[in-house]
Amino acid sequence: MSYSTQEIYKRLLRAHLNVEQAHEYLRERFTKRCALEDWPLETMFEVADSSCANSLSVYDIEKLIIEHRKCGSRSLIDDVELLLAMYDKTGHLKINYFDFKDQLVPFIN
Repeated sequence: MSYSTQEIYKRLLRAHLNVEQAHEYLRERFTKRCALEDWPLETMFEVADSSCANSLSVYDIEKLIIEHRKCGSRSLIDDVELLLAMYDKTGHLKINYFDFKDQLVPFIN
C-alpha cells in the first residue's frame, strides 16, 4: 500500500472515531435529557411509529425528517436511506424498537 493510501486510511479511521465520539456524546446528552423530561425511549419510538407496526417505516422516517429538517444540501431520499442504513439491522427497510434503542442509548454506562 502506498504512503498516500496509508495516510488516507489513517485519516478515514480518525474521522470515523471522531464521529463515533460525537455520536456517543449526543447519546449521553439525549439520555440525560429524556430522564429529566420523563420521556421514556419507548414513548418516543411509539410516537414516531405512526402506523403502530412496532417498526419505523420509510414513511415514518421521512415524516420525522420533514418535521425537524432545517435547510441542508442533502435530499430527503438521501437522509432516509442513510438513517435506514444506520439503524436497520434486519434489511427489511424498517427499524424495530431494539435497533432504534441501540442507536440512541449510550454505549458506555
